[in-house]
Amino acid sequence: FDYCHGAQHGAQHGARHTASPATKPRHGDKQHHSWGDNGARNSHRQSPNIAISENLPSYQTPPPDRASPPAAVKPAGNRVMIDSIISLPGRSTRPPKIVIILRGLPGSGKSHLSRLIKEKELEHGSEQPRTLALDDYFECDGQYEFDPEMEDLYRSNLIKSFKKNIDGGYFQFLIVDAINCEVDHFRSMWSYAKQNGFEVYICGVDCEASSAAARNVHSRSEKDVLDLARNWEETPPHMNTLDVRALLQDDAIEHFEMGEASDDVKEDTSEISQTQDDEVAEYESFLGVCKFCVLVRGELMGLKMRLCDSKLGNLG
Repeated sequence: FDYCHGAQHGAQHGARHTASPATKPRHGDKQHHSWGDNGARNSHRQSPNIAISENLPSYQTPPPDRASPPAAVKPAGNRVMIDSIISLPGRSTRPPKIVIILRGLPGSGKSHLSRLIKEKELEHGSEQPRTLALDDYFECDGQYEFDPEMEDLYRSNLIKSFKKNIDGGYFQFLIVDAINCEVDHFRSMWSYAKQNGFEVYICGVDCEASSAAARNVHSRSEKDVLDLARNWEETPPHMNTLDVRALLQDDAIEHFEMGEASDDVKEDTSEISQTQDDEVAEYESFLGVCKFCVLVRGELMGLKMRLCDSKLGNLG
């Protein structure tokens, strides 16, 4: 037995085991084994994957989506019934300052509707509304003369007059009577009245173009009316609109009843005249009989007197 070799071997073996006391695994720790050549081979096998991952494009993490601000909600206008403004009980709680802007084809009945609203206001003891009509600018010496070249100027004058009435504060109820086929024709009046505390209602007077052309009293040609209807612009949805069908229906019923009443009066008058004619005929026939009776009575009296005279003559 070689004690020296054994000692040297033991020393080398002990040095090998004492060289790494810190790396000695403890109980509960996971042991990471290094398998020498196998590890090298494994690392060599992984190198292609590493190279591939290095060649892949780099992607940046997109930023988190930020909540977009909600879209602004456009105010929607209301459709208001005319009874809630000019009739009880609605008129007792209506806005204190009102503007009604009429829209309609020539001959649609805008001026007639304006007069109906005025009459309703007077019936309730209110002040008559101030009416601003574009047609008034075309009148000269009581005659209406439409001049298309002057229409823009007259419309500008109408808007100026409207703003003066708003600024003056003389009227709390204004009515604008014009065709207003384009929104720009009345937009500035709507805005100005709203800024000065007025409640504004846009009132469209619906009518068939052919009927309007036949009824218009200002000699606008049918072609002009049809062109206006073809290029008509709708009222913006944020503006309040006015429904006047109930007022127009009541007016139509009233005119119908008045027409029936006038027919009844005519029939009664004809019956009375016929009765009077019959009475006159009877009276005339009565007079004729009376005259005949008077004549007969006169002749009898004359005959009686002659008989008496003859008797007296015989006695003498």
